[in-house]
Amino acid sequence: MAENELIQNLQKVLASAEINNSLVRGLRQSCQAMESNFGEDFSKRAALVVLAKDVNNQDYQKLVRALAKDRNVPLLEVDSRKDLGQWSGLCKYDQTDTARKIRPCGVVVVTQFPADQQAASEIIMQHLGA
Repeated sequence: MAENELIQNLQKVLASAEINNSLVRGLRQSCQAMESNFGEDFSKRAALVVLAKDVNNQDYQKLVRALAKDRNVPLLEVDSRKDLGQWSGLCKYDQTDTARKIRPCGVVVVTQFPADQQAASEIIMQHLGA
C-alpha cells in the first residue's frame, strides 16, 4: 500500500474522530486514554495511537511506545508534529481553506474509530497488521 493512501485515510479518520469527540491530543490525555484500556468505560479506551517521529524528547517517545505496547494499542508513526497537529484540528483555516496558525502535536489517540470512516479505519488496521 502506498504511503500516500495511508496518510489520506489517517487524515479522514482523525478529522472524523475529532468531530465525533473521540480524539484526544497531547501526552497527558493520550497516556490517560491508554491506561484506561482495562477500565469499565469503553468510550475512553484507546483504539489507535499516532506518534510523531520528530518529537525532540526521547523519553516522551519511549513512554508512548511502551504504554501502547503494554496496553495492546496499535501504534502508527508519522513524520511531522506539525502535520499531526493540522490533521487533528489544531489549526485555523483562512478563507481559501489554507491551514494557518498550526500548533504542533506529538501524540494523539483515537478512542473510537468513527462509524462513517469504517473503510479508512480498516485500511489503517491492515497496514498495522492488527
